[in-house]
Amino acid sequence: MPTKAKKTSGRIELSFDLQTLAGVDINELRVGNIIYLKIYVRDAKDYLGGEIHLSFDPKVLQVVDADNTKAGVQIQPGDFPQGSLNYPPGELKNEVDNLLGKIDYAVAVWEPEQGNEGILATVLFKVISCGAYSKVGFEFDSEENRETMFIERIGEEQPVDQQPEVLPDEITIKVPAVFNNLEKALVYPNPAYKGQEVTFTQITTDKQVTLRIYNLAGELVIEKQKEKERDSQIKWNLKNKDNEHVASGIYIYFLRDVNGSIKKGKVGVVK
Repeated sequence: MPTKAKKTSGRIELSFDLQTLAGVDINELRVGNIIYLKIYVRDAKDYLGGEIHLSFDPKVLQVVDADNTKAGVQIQPGDFPQGSLNYPPGELKNEVDNLLGKIDYAVAVWEPEQGNEGILATVLFKVISCGAYSKVGFEFDSEENRETMFIERIGEEQPVDQQPEVLPDEITIKVPAVFNNLEKALVYPNPAYKGQEVTFTQITTDKQVTLRIYNLAGELVIEKQKEKERDSQIKWNLKNKDNEHVASGIYIYFLRDVNGSIKKGKVGVVK
C-alpha cells in the first residue's frame, strides 16, 4: 500500500464570473432578470475530484433548474475536470435548496487529462426581490458536512487523498430599489386631439426605450423608439404603422427598456 503523503501540492483558486443576458445592465438588475454565475477553477493540476458548497440569500435569488428531466433543482455542470469520469458531470452530487439558499455540487474523475483550469459549473439565478443584495460564497463547515474541498493526484504512486489549500471567492449581487424613471414617465396631452402630437417624456435618458401602442382589440398600432439613447422623450403623431391617422378611442401604451422594466397606461384620441 502506498504511504500517505505529508504535503499538499499547492493551491486551487475558485472564482466567480457574473454575466447577464445581452442588454441587461449588471448594475440595474430587477425582479425577473436571469443572471449567470460561472464558477472557475484555476491551478488545479491533476484534479481527481472534490465538492463545493455555496450559500446565497433565498429572499433575493432563486436558482433556475438547469435540468428539468431530473427531480429537484440542478445547476449546470461545466467543462472541468476532463478525463475518464468516475461519474458523469453532476451525477455525484448536484443539489439545490431554494428555501435555505444552499447549493451542493461534486464531481470526480479516474484519470485526469492535462489542463489545470476551466468552468466547474454555472448557476442560473433569477432575481426575485428588489432593494436588496445577496452574497454568494463558498462554505467550509466540516461539522455540517459543507466543507468545500478538492483532491489532486501528486504522482503515479501517491495516494489520491491530497487536499490542496482552496482560495475561495465571494461576490455580492445587488438589486437596486429604484430601477429607473420609467414609473415617472408623463404622457401629454391626454386625451389628444386631431393635429396634436402625444409626448411620452421623463423616460430613462441613458438607455434605449421602446414604445408600443395597441388598440383595445390588442392589435399593434405602432412601435417607436427614442431617436437617440440620451433623449428623454418619444413623440407619437396619432398615426399608425401605415402612416394613417388612427380613429378616435382609447389606446394602450407600453414603455419598455432594455432591462425589461415596463410602464403601461392609456391614452385617448379625440377627433
